[in-house]
Amino acid sequence: MTSFYDGFFATEELLVSNLEVATTANLVGKKTIQIAIKAGYIDKEGVIKIGGVPHAQMYRI
Repeated sequence: MTSFYDGFFATEELLVSNLEVATTANLVGKKTIQIAIKAGYIDKEGVIKIGGVPHAQMYRI
């Protein structure tokens, strides 16, 4: 059985370059969240945990 979030793996550089042009993003996982915080796309206060896994959403208005 495949997990809902299985699939695409990216480098830090690719994630950040995609966030630069994204209007929305659903971010999942410790490393993904850490990179998005470090790059300034989300605040740590906006991160929740679901089943122990960090999640955050980014919206550009």
